[in-house]
Amino acid sequence: MDVKLSTILVPHDGSTPAGQAVPYAAGLAAAVGGRVVLLRALPDATEIGRPEIRAAIDAAKADLAAIVKRLTDGGVTAEAHVYDGDAATAILRAARDQNADLLVMSTHGRSGLGRWIYGSVADDVIRHADTPILLVPPHCAHVWPGGRPARILVGLDGSDFSQRILPIALDLARVVGGRVHVARIVEIPPVGLAYADAYPAAMYPELDPTIELDAAREYIDRLTADLAARGIDIETTVVLGSSSGTIASIASEKSMDVIALATHGHGGLTRTVLGSVSTSVLRMSTVPVLLVRPAPIELSGETAPTATIER
Repeated sequence: MDVKLSTILVPHDGSTPAGQAVPYAAGLAAAVGGRVVLLRALPDATEIGRPEIRAAIDAAKADLAAIVKRLTDGGVTAEAHVYDGDAATAILRAARDQNADLLVMSTHGRSGLGRWIYGSVADDVIRHADTPILLVPPHCAHVWPGGRPARILVGLDGSDFSQRILPIALDLARVVGGRVHVARIVEIPPVGLAYADAYPAAMYPELDPTIELDAAREYIDRLTADLAARGIDIETTVVLGSSSGTIASIASEKSMDVIALATHGHGGLTRTVLGSVSTSVLRMSTVPVLLVRPAPIELSGETAPTATIER
């Protein structure tokens, strides 16, 4: 998957938290000359004969138009669309209609469009979207860097699956003019506890942290050497600790601009966005989190097409 930022889709429900995603989308679009597409989802929006629906559509279009004006006044190409239907379906449909290269979403807002992390909207979007998703935590006060390379922190757990985020992060760094820092987190599983989705056996043998750290360093050395042979220079960290807490700490200590994760792998990074690690990272992070699912789940029983309201 090559990262292109020609079109960046930003779902926006009109709330202040949802608006936090806009500056990041604008910063990325400005860096590469891309366009920002704003989206508002309104249930029953096709029933424009009802006065309350017509009023809601008009209010949504006026709100989005004001944001578009601010972006275009700042030199960013932008447009807005109002879609009929539930939030997740509207987001997925708009991503396809607009050929979105990236979704940028707030992790907190109101109504359906606000439940990115803790409700079904996030689950549906993450599982079915075939584009990377940049999630902006509600307490994120970080400003997208201007005038300097962006710093991208990649969290790896040693699995082939988690490593699939690396080419995407490297490509993003190339596109926006950034630098990648790879963190190999060594997480020792609790002895005697069963994690059926993460560990192959009910009883996991006790591991020697020294041996695990040495193996992790060898893994990073091989990775670094392979990239160096291709002319790619990265920074690295190998550390023992909990995946979520360590990733967030490294991002803060090293002044990272983005954290990049695959949605599942081995060990601490096994869980999907609604699982413990990614959710914890989002709760603790003060910078946006880029999530990529290398193999998106196909929708079964495709929902009827979502209407775009342009009247």
